[in-house]
Amino acid sequence: MAVSPNSGRSRNRLSPYGFSAMFSRYDLLLAAIPLVLAVGLFAGIVVSVPLHYTIGSGALMCSLFLADALYFNPPTDAS
Repeated sequence: MAVSPNSGRSRNRLSPYGFSAMFSRYDLLLAAIPLVLAVGLFAGIVVSVPLHYTIGSGALMCSLFLADALYFNPPTDAS
């Protein structure tokens, strides 16, 4: 009996293309923004540097991520 390729069994999305096949560049940039801000917050709490400096440096790095995503490598229409 033949089995349809859509028989309900899902392929392992991590192979053979790896982690980057699951997420686009912009998904990773959107995930990096709150991560960088959280690292800045954590650094401001742990290290004896004023909190507004660490949050500000995290925000500056996030603005670089946004500039890269919007101006230097903007999304294009694939169709």
